[in-house]
Amino acid sequence: MKRSANWLPFNNDNIFFWHHIPEKNIKNTGIIIVGPIGPEYMPTHRSIRLLADNLSRSGFHSIRYDPIGMGNSSGFLDDTNIWIKWTNSPKHLTSYFKDKVGIKNVIYIGIRSGCLVLSDTFKVTQINTAIFWHPISRGSTFIRGIQLLDSVLYKDIDSSKDNTLEGGGYPFTQELQNNIKKINLTNQNYPELSNALVINDLPPRNESKLNNNMVAQNIKTESVYLDGLEDMIKQVTLSKIPYINLEYILNWVVKLDLAIIDRKTEYTMTNTHYKNTNYVETTTTINSGKNIFGILTTPIDIDKNKIVIFTNTGAAHHAGPNRIHVDVARLLAKHGISTLRIDISNIGDSSENYEQDPPNEYPDCATDDINSAINYVDSILKKREIILCGISAGAHNIFHAALKSEIKSLKKIILINPETFYWNPNQSTLSSENTKTDIDQIYYQKQIYDYRKWLSLLTNPQKIYNTAAFATTFIFKKTIRFSYKFLSILNIKVKTQLEKDIAILNERCISINLIYSEDDPGHKIIMSQAGATVIKMQDKKLYFCKEIRNADHTFSSINSRCQLYNTIINFIKNNKQKI
Repeated sequence: MKRSANWLPFNNDNIFFWHHIPEKNIKNTGIIIVGPIGPEYMPTHRSIRLLADNLSRSGFHSIRYDPIGMGNSSGFLDDTNIWIKWTNSPKHLTSYFKDKVGIKNVIYIGIRSGCLVLSDTFKVTQINTAIFWHPISRGSTFIRGIQLLDSVLYKDIDSSKDNTLEGGGYPFTQELQNNIKKINLTNQNYPELSNALVINDLPPRNESKLNNNMVAQNIKTESVYLDGLEDMIKQVTLSKIPYINLEYILNWVVKLDLAIIDRKTEYTMTNTHYKNTNYVETTTTINSGKNIFGILTTPIDIDKNKIVIFTNTGAAHHAGPNRIHVDVARLLAKHGISTLRIDISNIGDSSENYEQDPPNEYPDCATDDINSAINYVDSILKKREIILCGISAGAHNIFHAALKSEIKSLKKIILINPETFYWNPNQSTLSSENTKTDIDQIYYQKQIYDYRKWLSLLTNPQKIYNTAAFATTFIFKKTIRFSYKFLSILNIKVKTQLEKDIAILNERCISINLIYSEDDPGHKIIMSQAGATVIKMQDKKLYFCKEIRNADHTFSSINSRCQLYNTIINFIKNNKQKI
């Protein structure tokens, strides 16, 4: 089994997709996986990739892809024709199978909201066999879920004037909402469909209306209830692969007893790049004992001799949370700056074995993998200023990669919302223990003037205990930090580990650029543990920081992402250093 990453051009768009290529017992039927739209896109990535791998090992040419406006595909979600482009994408990928591989028969697998997309695909292409995997049957149900997400995440932010839903980082315009609301799988006609598998979640809440609708149309339908949905769609770091689901799907398609192609299909790779008026994107693999997947974006007209390397945010793949890495890379290209977005070797499309490589966001391999990318860039793009950029755990990982790197052209690191600078395996992936006090301090500072919080505190013994525990830890840490300052006054130098490491970067003239949300602890950690060194770096123009207000940890609102993009671009363009 092999994998190849491609862009498929159609009209003015390019669909980024992975073709999983079988090497034996090759079937005369291909499989196209239609993944979720919106916030479930990233958490389901690992499950979808492993499913495509397993199908390919069983002889099926398999495709998974990024919807237009998401991931590495072209376009934006505010496109007025985005719904039409989504529902037509499987049709164009079907034509790819016919033209490039000689396969005419295709099985379509819709996952969650991908089933809503597949619903309208039935109207533009012939579909004989389909799998509905934990389907969201009604578009109105899906939109209500997005509205609920918005009400939780953005309750303190003014709603969009044009009724666009933020969607946890995946905006849905009013027009897109209207198109989705029209979909109802339970009363749709499926004139060409002859075989269907419907996988519903456990426990069964009620009888499957989708299954009943298909049976009523004389479609050979198998309906099954399987556990695993809830774990699959958790946030990326906590998401788990539903192996029972994957095994059931694989067994079902194998039992269709499809014909095997007499000879091995000759497959020629095409369109391994995406080009528009401002930039060219190409896929690349960094061979450093491990295969590290990346996408290189290079400007067409102007070249500022700079390249930015984006590494993973937590366990999210190279596109970044809410597509941040892709959007910034393409914006920077307009300013003549190249970028490389990578997956470290245990995450995303670099990982070779998900069982051996769980999605640890602080893996031991991160430092070496990022340095492999630095060495790769330095070898193919000579005399370029190299800049590292990472969000959350990615900020931690590039900080340590910069400390270890020996490449002199590395001149800048952009740390975005670091939660810790020294991770250890005993810490929670949700809140690092050595920064928990800083996070709690920010929380209590925001609540101290709210009388309702005081009333809640005085009537809740558990909250009294939590507050007392925080106060004790806070006083203890403040005492330690005061001791450091007192010893410094006596000219007794006792440096924290962070201060020592930042001093190393200072000596090497590597600029530190910090971007932080108002409720994130990154700036507080640096100033409390390495303030004196940071002030010296500011005087040398080697330290810059910027707070972004009304932003969550991964900048899921449209406004906060715009501020983030402008800040990154300004940091990269304006802080100039000679190589």
